[in-house]
Amino acid sequence: MPFTFWLVKALRPRSIVGLGAAGGVAHAAFCLAVERLGLASRCFAVERAAELGGRSQETVTRIGVTRQDGRGRAFSTLLRMRPEEARTHFDTGEIDLLQIDGTQDPDAVAGAFRLWQDALSDRSVVMLHDTNLRDRRHGVWRVWRDLQAAHPHFRSLHGHGLGVLGTGRNLPAPVAALFAAGTEPEDAFAIRRFFAARGEALRDRFLVRTLEARLADAEETAFAERDAATTERDEARARAQQAAAERDRLAAECAAARAERDATLADAQHARALREAMVRSTSWRITRPMRVAMGLARREPSYVAQMKRMFGRGVPAPGALQSPQCRCWRRCCPPAPRLQPMHMPMSPPACRRRSSPSRRLMRRAG
Repeated sequence: MPFTFWLVKALRPRSIVGLGAAGGVAHAAFCLAVERLGLASRCFAVERAAELGGRSQETVTRIGVTRQDGRGRAFSTLLRMRPEEARTHFDTGEIDLLQIDGTQDPDAVAGAFRLWQDALSDRSVVMLHDTNLRDRRHGVWRVWRDLQAAHPHFRSLHGHGLGVLGTGRNLPAPVAALFAAGTEPEDAFAIRRFFAARGEALRDRFLVRTLEARLADAEETAFAERDAATTERDEARARAQQAAAERDRLAAECAAARAERDATLADAQHARALREAMVRSTSWRITRPMRVAMGLARREPSYVAQMKRMFGRGVPAPGALQSPQCRCWRRCCPPAPRLQPMHMPMSPPACRRRSSPSRRLMRRAG
């Protein structure tokens, strides 16, 4: 990229065309140099046929503006079409700087040079990438070997290699001096070392910024995860505190319910003891006739039912075996219950012969 900046500044081209450089580093460097230097240059990027995603039989002619300078003027255009079709959009002698991507096969690179040669101006320069790669997939070095014999040239040896051809006759003085220095080993070595050092520094700076951006993203992610974990921990702690408070409240309610139950049981036992003491008392036995008389006077159901059973007018109590014709009140008959309140225990009376029911009732009451 430093060499690209220098070349654009020295050549000051009117039109820059990159073949196979859509979205590439070279085209981005051209656009950045034009924008930073404030030149009135136009930058074009042409996609190769292989980049059209299998649409080799389809003609794609989309032209879109992708970049503008500080004054709002469009200077970068993407041509999504084949190089043969893109060639028809340029006049003869219009292009000052042509960049050919070296990832193609040698025949394609040589064919692209011949196709675009008549569109080059009299001050034109051609750049070939990947001139240092020598394997089965890259053979640009063969094309460079044939072209450097017919044109002034300069070759950069760092990285994948970059070859520059002076195809125009009226080259600017800095560019002509570069080609002249390429024939001197010491001067060429100094120039290559200078641009290689600048390129490595730029690459290191880019790597540092990339690592810093990744580190910032990682720190932001770590901080976000830490904050989320802290929030989750606080929420869990709050839920645990609420659960503990609820547990304490339920335990207090259970203790209160137990205390209330114990108090109720104690009251019941006390009431039972009082009742038993009252039933066994002399006053309770003395007031029994009065309670019976008042119950009969009030026609309370318990006393009336006992009276009816005593006179045989009611339904016998469960388990009674008394015959309906029996009126002797002897021991052959089941004993009749005494007239007592419903809440008092009943004791069977003794059978009395030749005594009226009313007299027996009064005797029992006495």
